[in-house]
Amino acid sequence: MESDVLYEIAMGPGGASAVLLLVLVTVYRLAVTHLIPLAKLYVESTEDRWVKQMQEHTTDRDAYKTSLRELNSRQDRSLEILGEIHTKVEKIHDKTRGVIPDAPID
Repeated sequence: MESDVLYEIAMGPGGASAVLLLVLVTVYRLAVTHLIPLAKLYVESTEDRWVKQMQEHTTDRDAYKTSLRELNSRQDRSLEILGEIHTKVEKIHDKTRGVIPDAPID
């Protein structure tokens, strides 16, 4: 009769508790040995990509600022040249005022 009681305990709640404990230990070991290191590697690689992206952004931003400064100086020089051309055209127009019929200059 004692073996029947032990058999019922092993196949009933006692066995279920033992299986549950075994599953919990296995899941814990899996998480500690595999999942947590993988998560750590993922976070580190994401951080490395973020740092690299920020460095590239800084480089791109510096290049953008440099090109804007260069473009601004070219525009200023172009406006100076255009002003000189306009002045020369006005002088030519003034010289030819009586020779060529008046044409408006804007």
